[in-house]
Amino acid sequence: MKRLAAAVLLVALVSVGCSSSNDKADKKDSSTSTTKADASDEKGEGTSEDEAKEDTKPTKLDEAALGKAFATSLSSGEEGSGALVLEKEAADCIGPKWAAAVGVEPYEKAGLTIEQISTPFTSSSLVTLTDKEGSAQFAAFGECGVDIVRKMTESIVGGLEEAQRACVLEKMDPDLAEAALSKLFSGQDAQTEYLAMMTAVSQACNLPMPSGE
Repeated sequence: MKRLAAAVLLVALVSVGCSSSNDKADKKDSSTSTTKADASDEKGEGTSEDEAKEDTKPTKLDEAALGKAFATSLSSGEEGSGALVLEKEAADCIGPKWAAAVGVEPYEKAGLTIEQISTPFTSSSLVTLTDKEGSAQFAAFGECGVDIVRKMTESIVGGLEEAQRACVLEKMDPDLAEAALSKLFSGQDAQTEYLAMMTAVSQACNLPMPSGE
C-alpha cells in the first residue's frame, strides 16, 4: 500500500505550478540582479539600457499568463517522472479553468514567477488553497474530458496481479477519489481522505489494508 500512497501523492504534483521555495525566490532575485549588472557592463558594446531592462523583465503574473503556465506544467513533463502529463489540448483547456478558479493572489503571496509555475515538477511545498478551489481544480479535468480518477487509478495498479488490477479499476469509488484528490490539489493534508479511499477499494478487492503510514 505504500506504493499506492506514493503514486497518489505523485499525482498531486500536477499542482506543481502552485509550488515554490524561499531558496528559489532568493536564487531568482540573485539571478535577476546579476543579469542586470551584466547588461549594464555590456552597454558600451551595443546593448541599450532599455533593451537590458526588457531582457530581465519578468513575465507579469495575471490570470491569462497563469492559465498558460498551468497548461505548460500539465503538458510538458516526462512520462514516468511522477508528474501527470496530459495532451496539450486537454492541458490548454484545464489551465485557464484553474487560473479562473484560483486567481493569482495565492501565487503572488508565495512569490512565484510564471517560469516557476510552468515547471512540470518541483520538490518544494505546495501553495495551500481552499477546499472550494481544490474541488474546482478537480472538476476542471472532467469539464475538459479527462478522467482523472481513472488516470490516478491506472497509475497505482502497476504492481498488482491482473485480477487485482481489474478489480481496483472497477471498484475505485469516484466520490472518495474526488475527496482525496481535491484535498491534494489544494495542498492540504489528505491523509484521512486517502485512507478512506484506499480502505474501501482494499476491502472490495481483498487487498492488504492501508496502514496510514
